[in-house]
Amino acid sequence: MKTAADEPVAEDGSQVSAESILSAISLRTVLQGFREYFARLQLIATLRGRYAREKLLNEPSALRIGIATFLYGTAMSFVMYTPIIYKFGLHLGKDLYLLQFAYTQAVLILVVHLSIKLFRGRGLLRDTAIVYLIWIGIISPLILAADYPLFYYAKVDDFLNFQFTDEAVKNIPVWIFYWVTGTSIAVMVAAFMCPFRWLADLHHIGRRRVIAALIIVGFPVLALHNSFVVPYTSKGIQALADILGLV
Repeated sequence: MKTAADEPVAEDGSQVSAESILSAISLRTVLQGFREYFARLQLIATLRGRYAREKLLNEPSALRIGIATFLYGTAMSFVMYTPIIYKFGLHLGKDLYLLQFAYTQAVLILVVHLSIKLFRGRGLLRDTAIVYLIWIGIISPLILAADYPLFYYAKVDDFLNFQFTDEAVKNIPVWIFYWVTGTSIAVMVAAFMCPFRWLADLHHIGRRRVIAALIIVGFPVLALHNSFVVPYTSKGIQALADILGLV
């Protein structure tokens, strides 16, 4: 049964309009697609590191599944964040939210893929995209739910270049910092168990080589990108979202 989470990609694999993609980010989409999404989450929780080898390897529709999972995870995250938007009166529409997440994901995919290729990974860019589209689609709502206490005290309307003011930091209870640190560690453990192994399987290299590629190349490049590129791209994406809102 086809759900709204699958609407952004046509059956023949062709791209569809931006309006149909944005329409997928809604409460209706979240409600209609939850059963399929939760089933995928259960499958990943069951297979964990074996998911790529048993379900994604040589699967023609894997990219479509990745895109649908990413869009659904983005939709769920936006719906979950809506109360914070209203609480602080933030100017954060779903078009800007989607652009920020899509840009972040595109950069992540490219950097991770090039890093692994430098360490003799044999997979395609499509393989790296599949892994991280599925992983971000699954993990982003969980991270948002875990970090909800932080966002309740400190508003964020730019998920690319967000910085908490000194006043906001003073209002955040100390226990929240410990909680966020603990959840970050949990996410890294989950990444070690799942997407790192998926990348290793799809690129036909060892997991240690994947981790080495990320530590030596990937993470430093991402850190430089976040420091020197993101401040400019954040403004550009904001301008693009404003233009799309007028069209």
